[in-house]
Order: sequence, then C-alpha cells, then structure tokens
Amino acid sequence: MTSTRQFITETLKNYTPLQPLIADRVYQGESLTQSTIVKPCLIYRMGNDTDMRLAEYDVAPHTQFFQVYVHDEPADYDRIDDMVKLVIAAFKYVESSAVNRIITTRYLETSRDLDDAILNTIFRYIRFQFVMS
Repeated sequence: MTSTRQFITETLKNYTPLQPLIADRVYQGESLTQSTIVKPCLIYRMGNDTDMRLAEYDVAPHTQFFQVYVHDEPADYDRIDDMVKLVIAAFKYVESSAVNRIITTRYLETSRDLDDAILNTIFRYIRFQFVMS
C-alpha cells in the first residue's frame, strides 16, 4: 500500500497534460527547505482527516482534505488558471485507489488570486476531499 501523499504526488506527476508544464515539480508543502523554486510548480498540503461517523468498524469511513497550490511567476494568472483546470481533471481521471482505500475524490473549491512574497510567486489553491474506507 502506498500512502495518500504518494497517491497525490503520483497522480499529479503522471497526468500527461500536466507534464509539459510542471515536469517533476510536485512538492509536499512541509518538505520545502528553500525559498527558491523553479516555476511553475505544484505544492500540496494535507488537511483535516475527519471521521464520518457512519460505522463502528476498526477502519471507519472518513474524509481526508487536501489542497494543491499552483505557483507561477508573477503576474499573469492565465497559465495558473489553465493548470488549475488540469489539476482538477487529474483527480477526475484517477479519482479512486483501492490500494489506498480512497473511494472517490471530490473537488471542493478554487481560491481567489493570491501571491507569496517568500517564494516570489503568484498562486491559487484547489481544495479536494478524499472519501475513504
């Protein structure tokens, strides 16, 4: 069994329409050790893992939230908008994983336009929810 984090990384790195734009530049947010990054890139962060209280099993149904941040050079958001659509499509294309107990992936929302002074990027994030068994 791979981890949920590996599933996210592999889904983003292996989605063919994204590869020309990001190559292998998919990072777990907490793993960045420097403020200089090649752009564009994707950074993901894990959110809350919430018990759905639907069953009394050892492994009860639950949801795992996560965000994918699409970073690029300032100041045109057109390429970011295109990449946001591709990230959403990547998780529609591979929305489940029996190995990782992911039943489905739900797209929740896309953020407003943002900027990051530390990374010197503009970005938007996309929120998702895994429904897991």
